[in-house]
Amino acid sequence: MSLSQRKLAKLWVKACKLHHAGDLDQALALYGRVRGAIPFPKEIPNDAVKAAETLMKLSVKYPMAPMLVHNLAVAARQRHSASRQLSSGATTEEIEKFGRLAMYYMSLAVLCDPTNAIVLHNLGVFHNGRNEWNEALWCLWAATRQMPELGESYRVAGNILGTKGNVAGMMDAFEKSKACPVKGGDDEYGRALLLLSLGEYEEGWRLHESRWKTVEFNYGYRRPDVRGPRWAGEPLDGRTLYVHGEQGAGDVIQFGRFVAGIEGGTVIVEVLESLVPLFQASFPRLTVVKRGDPPPEHDLNVPMMSLPWAFRTTIDTVPAPLPVPAIEDRALWRTIRDAPGLKVGIAWAGSRAHPNDSTRSMPDELLGRLAGTPGVTFVNLQVGERADAFTRLGDGQLDITPQLTTYLDTAAALQALDLVITVDTSVAHLAGSCGVPTWICLPIHSEWRWMIGRRDTPWYPTATLWRQTKPNDWSTVLDPMREQLTTGLLTEAA
Repeated sequence: MSLSQRKLAKLWVKACKLHHAGDLDQALALYGRVRGAIPFPKEIPNDAVKAAETLMKLSVKYPMAPMLVHNLAVAARQRHSASRQLSSGATTEEIEKFGRLAMYYMSLAVLCDPTNAIVLHNLGVFHNGRNEWNEALWCLWAATRQMPELGESYRVAGNILGTKGNVAGMMDAFEKSKACPVKGGDDEYGRALLLLSLGEYEEGWRLHESRWKTVEFNYGYRRPDVRGPRWAGEPLDGRTLYVHGEQGAGDVIQFGRFVAGIEGGTVIVEVLESLVPLFQASFPRLTVVKRGDPPPEHDLNVPMMSLPWAFRTTIDTVPAPLPVPAIEDRALWRTIRDAPGLKVGIAWAGSRAHPNDSTRSMPDELLGRLAGTPGVTFVNLQVGERADAFTRLGDGQLDITPQLTTYLDTAAALQALDLVITVDTSVAHLAGSCGVPTWICLPIHSEWRWMIGRRDTPWYPTATLWRQTKPNDWSTVLDPMREQLTTGLLTEAA
């Protein structure tokens, strides 16, 4: 049954409100109903001029038609991006489904309005998420030609250029981005990540609060049912503060350190279930609860990654890592210490669900480059589906993964090691928190927290950053690592 113009207009307004509020599933469903009521041709002409003419003819009777195509494109892209976040729980099939939906509507939107900078930007961001870098750059540069003040397009383009090894181009794009005005949640959040990667923490942490204005972040990360106002660093004066961990395990371990600086009241900390024993051991006087349980009574709340802003953290005032206690009395610790030679823990991959997993994780077969390193016993820290690839390191190595059921178990293992080699995953943060010499393997352009071009990091004094010198070429990391391992120098950068 066809909808009247009045009902169609109401449906359109409701869909837009739901989209703005971040309810992507309901918004997409209502957008779909609106699209079904508008007599779009079965096949949109494969020509930009004809497609635009078709859309404009429809807009005479259906004024929302041009914006509908654009909103569908943006909502589908946002839903695809949100589904790829670790906390979303989306299946591979769901991610692929929303990817196809996003590609269809975004291609249609560009075809119908090829000079729309926002449409071009969104398509560029979508291609970047699929590691289709050349296509992404074409769209992003086209967007900046139409709208030179679109700073977020320069930032995303800069990230891609860095990933491709063009550091000069990356820095030039970043400077152009910084010169542009900030225009809303997505742009503020992007600017925050750029400033943090450059070490400009004061303004970076302030803008980092804008993540809560972005549709994808709010959709992909479900906040607990918190009560009371957001804490901004003022004295607690005896009140109870509920600190809820956000995003992945590595983020919670990295930012958990700030809990130690909260004084003057009662503190409750919420973390992932696998992190509860670790945080209970690190903060024995605090109440630690698991994510998903109803929050206990509290007066104030704060997301854990907002604590740097609450404390006005600069690059020179980053506090000491999570205070993980010594766990030397466990049998696991003794098992590792009894192994011969240099004990080197290794983790070469993160979760496949991570949006950047294809660039941050190593292919299993590359482990063979470390096989046979003289005087070294490798210890497997890689839990999950890829753990079996540890056999590529050869005979005589130590696989302890069946004993690693929580992060506290992993902490016990880490404290028994002479060195940890890991990619950018939770093991890196835990090893750094345990004070173990840690070599973190990074792609040529890494995430904001490791900054740009540094070999050290203010977050973990015992860590050394090993960056690719060629895009996607992990041999430029592993080969010099193997050479240095044979010298026995663990903390000195190559």
